[in-house]
Amino acid sequence: MNRIQSLVATALMSLVIGACGGNDFSSDAVPELTIDLSEAQILLDAVGPSDRTQTIATPVILRNSSEGELRVTKIEWVARPDRLEGYFIGDVSAANEGSTCSEDIDCGSGGICLRSGICRDAGFEATPFEVGNRYDLNFLLRRGDTITCPTPGADVPVEIQDRYCGELRIETNASNNAGIVEEGAANIYFLTSGGSGEMAVQPGLIQFTNATAGVSQSSQFTIENRAGSPLFIERGDFGQNSQVFEITPSVFGREIAANSTETFTLTYAPSVEAELEFSTTLEFASSSVTGSSSAITIEVTQGVGDAPLIEVDPLQLSFADSNSQTLTVRNYGGATLALSQMRIIPSEAAAFYRIMLDGVNLLEDYTTQRLARMTDEEPSELELTVEFDASAEGSSVGTLEIRHNDAASGNITNVSLLGDATEIAVGEAYPTTLALRSDGPQVEREIAIYNGGNDDLVITGVNAQGQGTTTNLDLFRFEGFEGTVPPGGVHTGTVIFEGEDPFNHAVVAAIESNHAGQEQAMTLLINARVVSASPMDLSVEPSFSNEAVVGQSTTLTLRDAADAALLNNARWFILERPAGSALLVRGIGESITFEPDAAGTYRVGVLANDSTNREEQVVFEFEAVN
Repeated sequence: MNRIQSLVATALMSLVIGACGGNDFSSDAVPELTIDLSEAQILLDAVGPSDRTQTIATPVILRNSSEGELRVTKIEWVARPDRLEGYFIGDVSAANEGSTCSEDIDCGSGGICLRSGICRDAGFEATPFEVGNRYDLNFLLRRGDTITCPTPGADVPVEIQDRYCGELRIETNASNNAGIVEEGAANIYFLTSGGSGEMAVQPGLIQFTNATAGVSQSSQFTIENRAGSPLFIERGDFGQNSQVFEITPSVFGREIAANSTETFTLTYAPSVEAELEFSTTLEFASSSVTGSSSAITIEVTQGVGDAPLIEVDPLQLSFADSNSQTLTVRNYGGATLALSQMRIIPSEAAAFYRIMLDGVNLLEDYTTQRLARMTDEEPSELELTVEFDASAEGSSVGTLEIRHNDAASGNITNVSLLGDATEIAVGEAYPTTLALRSDGPQVEREIAIYNGGNDDLVITGVNAQGQGTTTNLDLFRFEGFEGTVPPGGVHTGTVIFEGEDPFNHAVVAAIESNHAGQEQAMTLLINARVVSASPMDLSVEPSFSNEAVVGQSTTLTLRDAADAALLNNARWFILERPAGSALLVRGIGESITFEPDAAGTYRVGVLANDSTNREEQVVFEFEAVN
C-alpha cells in the first residue's frame, strides 16, 4: 500500500531539480550529480509542538546528468534537531513491512509511523547505492515538543546562522561542479523563519457584552511560551478604539521565559462618548518562531454574547465550463469569524488551483481573514476567486480545507474541487483509522461515506488486505458498504471484528467504487491489538428533553462516567439523516452543535480514545420535529 500517502502542508521546502540524463550507461562515462538549486536551503515552518508525524511534502531529488553510473557514497547529518528525520520509502524491512500504526511504538525496530497510518524505516538507504536517473531523499518531523535547533558550525554561511536548524551532507562518486554541487557533493541547510520562543494566546476571542458607557469590564488572557528559548513581546495593535482598552501588567516590551505562561487582564473602559458596538483585533508582534495563535478578537456589544456561524457557498466547485469560480464565505453569527488557514489536499491537486483575494494567492501568502459579526440581519461576506490551471500534471480532484473558529461547525469546512470533469463522484470515508481490541468480545464500528461529487458514487465492495504475519482476515467482516450514494449524500457501512483472538491484526481495506479522488480518502486502516478492556463508560447527553426541533440549535455532549476518555479529542460525524436533509455535520471535541434541517430520524456517531489509545464508539439516534 505504498501508494497511500498523507501529505502535510505544515512544512515547506522549495527544490528545483536539473535535467534528467539518459539510461544508456557506459563504464567509461563520468557521472555528474545535478541539484539545480538557487540556494541549498529547506525551510521548516512547522517547528512548534505536534502530536503527529509531519511529512515534508517534497523530497530532495538527486539526478544523474551524464551516462556514467552515479553512486551516493555517503549521507551524513552534520547537525539536526531530534525531531528532524530522513525516512526510506523503498523496500521496507521485515519489521515494518505491511504494518499499520497510530504512533511510532506500533512500528517495528527503527520504524516511524507516518500520518497515513503506515510504518516506514527511519533513516536513509545504506551507502553506497545507485542513483540511476533519479533518487529521492525524503524527510519528516517526528511528533514532539517545539524544535530546539543545533548551534551552527563555523563553516555555516553567516547570513543564515541565526535561522540554522540542521545540515545534511551528500557525497557521491561524481566530481563535477553544478549549482550547489561542489566536486560531486552538496550540503543542504535546514532553516527556520527566525525568531525566538513560540507564542500561543488564549482565548482567541474575548467578548464584552451589555456594554454601558462609563462602566468598565475586565477579562483575562494568557500568553504561553511553548519553546525552550525566551519569547519577547515587542508591541501590540488594537486597531480601532484602542483608547478604551488597557492591559495589566504591561505586556508590550515584555520577555516571557522559556516554557512558561503568564496571565494578563484586559480592561474595557468606555467613556460617555465611546462606541458600544464594534469588533476589533489585538495583534501581537513578537519574536515567536511561528505566527499562529498570536491575536485576540475582541467583540463589544450592547446585547448578549454570541458565537460565529459560518456558511460557505458553494461546497462544490467544477471548472468544466470556466477556469474561474466565485467562492463566498458568510458569517451569520454574533461574533467575528476568523479563517485561520486555507489549504488544498492532497498536494498533487494544489498545483491546479489558486485562491485569489485582492490579487494575492492565499495558498502562497496566507494571513488570517476575519469577518465581522452579523449586523442588521445581514451577514458579513468574504468573496474569493478560485482559479483553475488545467496545464498542471496529476489529478485535479481535491479538497479545499477552510479552518476557522466556528466550533459548532467543527472548526473546519471542506469544499470539493472537481477540476474540469463534467460528471464525477468523489467519495470520502470517515473515520478512516480504527483502533480495535482483538482479545475481547466482538467489536463493531459504523463508518460514514460521503459523496462530494456531482455524480452518483457507486460502491461495489471492500478489498481488504492483511498486513503482517499474525493478521487473520477471516475475523473481519464488512457489511452494508455496497450501494449508490447520490451527490451530497451519506451512506453507512459497518466493520465487524469477531474478537476473542490473542494476536494483533492489521488490515488495509480499500472501498471499491467509481470514486475519482485520492485513494486514501476511501481506504480504511484498521488495527486490532491485544489490549486490556477500556474503562470508558460513554454516553451522549442532548440539549433537548425528548425531541430536537428543526431550525433550532442542538448540542450533543459526550460524557464518560469513568472519567477516562480524552473528551476533547472525540470525533463526531453524521451517519444518517432524514429525507430532505442536507446536514453533514462533523467536529472534534467534547460536544458538537448544529441545527436539524428536516423532520425525521438522525443518527450521529462519536469515537473516543483514552490515554492508551483504546477506542470506543457511541451511536446516538434522535428525532427532530417541526
